[in-house]
Amino acid sequence: MEYKHSKHVRVICDLNIGDIVTTDIHFTIKGLGQTIKDIKREDNCTSGFMVKISGYSGYIDSDWVDKI
Repeated sequence: MEYKHSKHVRVICDLNIGDIVTTDIHFTIKGLGQTIKDIKREDNCTSGFMVKISGYSGYIDSDWVDKI
């Protein structure tokens, strides 16, 4: 996913819906094999993108997942 921030600045998230990821940020979603269900642009997070993964009802910062 790519977001055009200004005239000469683009922010790129190298994740796509359907990608398989891992995370260890919380005991309820720790482990292998979560699937990315949605990606959205968010100014109030570290990476600039929030992702929704299988097994968790909310969105998390894309910095907290690792693509397999």
